[in-house]
Amino acid sequence: MGRFVADPEVLILEGNKINGYSGEFKSDIDKVYETLENMVAHEYISPEAMEIKKEIDKRREDLENMAKVINQYGGFCVRAGNKVIENQDGIIDEING
Repeated sequence: MGRFVADPEVLILEGNKINGYSGEFKSDIDKVYETLENMVAHEYISPEAMEIKKEIDKRREDLENMAKVINQYGGFCVRAGNKVIENQDGIIDEING
């Protein structure tokens, strides 16, 4: 079996970037749905457009779950990087005794 090789500092850095992207994604989702709600509340929307809005509304939970999964992956990367550093430090401490 091969070994997973990654620079832990890069893993932490990229994990934090991923977390930022998930926040931006969630913010964009909120903006889309806020715009939809404003359109319904303030403008005449044809019955066809209301059907499209309903279909888009059905996807909100999926999109928000996707943002959560992206964030969880970023957190995993950060934790994994920190764990590698912790393990390497433990090995060094053991060697230096």
